[in-house]
Amino acid sequence: SGYDQEEWARERDYAGQDVHQALDDYTRFRQQHIAELSALSPADWERPGRHEEQGDITMTTHTLHIVAHDSQHAAQLARQLSS
Repeated sequence: SGYDQEEWARERDYAGQDVHQALDDYTRFRQQHIAELSALSPADWERPGRHEEQGDITMTTHTLHIVAHDSQHAAQLARQLSS
């Protein structure tokens, strides 16, 4: 499902979080996600689905989208850690 990213950030108080704790939380969440993806069969990776915002997707295309999105978050975190 789609969601309002700005609202989510306010509700979770991303701006008020300690950047190191946020990085730890983010890393833990992604590790869990990678473990779940690792359990998929080759057929599961190509199973079709429909995303409210992205349209027709597979696990492969959705995962590639997440990787690109995560690179944006990594850049944000790098900026925060360097300040």
